[in-house]
Amino acid sequence: MVGRVVAIAGLVASSALLTSHRADATVVVKQKGVAIFTVDLGSAQKTLSQAALTYTYVKSLGANAVALNFPFQISGFDTNDPSAIPGITPSATLLGQLVALAKQDHLMVALRPLLAENTLGKHWRGQLAPTNITTWFTNYAAFLHPYLVMAKAQAANSFYISNEFDSLVSEYPTKWVSFVKQARTIYKGTIYSSTPHSKFIPVSSAAAAYDDYDSVFVPDSATVATLTTGLETDLSHDRIPGKLSNLVLSEVGIAGAHGAYVIPYNFGLGPTVIRPIQTNWFTAMCNLYFADHLAGIYFWMLNLATFSPTEDDSASPTNWVATPSEAAIKTCFARTA
Repeated sequence: MVGRVVAIAGLVASSALLTSHRADATVVVKQKGVAIFTVDLGSAQKTLSQAALTYTYVKSLGANAVALNFPFQISGFDTNDPSAIPGITPSATLLGQLVALAKQDHLMVALRPLLAENTLGKHWRGQLAPTNITTWFTNYAAFLHPYLVMAKAQAANSFYISNEFDSLVSEYPTKWVSFVKQARTIYKGTIYSSTPHSKFIPVSSAAAAYDDYDSVFVPDSATVATLTTGLETDLSHDRIPGKLSNLVLSEVGIAGAHGAYVIPYNFGLGPTVIRPIQTNWFTAMCNLYFADHLAGIYFWMLNLATFSPTEDDSASPTNWVATPSEAAIKTCFARTA
């Protein structure tokens, strides 16, 4: 996850989707979405104006959903103090306005608090080791509480209670069950827990989501068919709990650069852009989404702070606006099977 750690650290310096809250509930709406890295731009007017431009673009892709990824912080990998980042983390009030705006645009909304990793040293969010887990959960609950209240008030479709917290989920499973139960006293929509590519570690009381950065050990010249087969094999080995038809691919991304199929989570690859690597990966992931009848797919990502309708990411290995990878996303969203 090192490359993606660097990428996110740089960024930081309607109705429920399921018929019940159980992880094996029956999906009634497929999510075809785009992840948006969402920060406070200094004023509500500026943030909302930028969101309106971004949502319009997302809809032009054929998406019906957005995942608003909003950062928070902790002072170190072994500390107990998760909290908002002053001047960067959007307040619950501002984020609620962004949710309402998306709903007006007929977009489903997933809320994903995402721990920034620039204070974790050589560690990533999957390696947290707080010295007092009770204090950590108390502070995390205090941080999330206003956002859960807002999610209920704005009828956000889903809320991600845990995002890539591998060490915490594996070491404290009963605490997470209790934490989800507590969250459900506030918010009645779908609560997800997402896990990264390295090992699927579920929160048993939450719906399953997967940041799919599975390695496929093939050369840059691999065909879409070969990539699709590799991804399907990887997913079958990941021991996803419950029905695959309830699984959401909460992050799908890769750098269009040499060697990326082996380490798709490394967004620091490049600088030479090999766009077909990204385009073919997106197409193969879309094939996986349809072949396994998954509940949703979210392509990573647009940056709310910098997005422009005239953006051209041709020179960027990781971003994809106005590139053939954008066309692959459009094709994916237009598919029905």
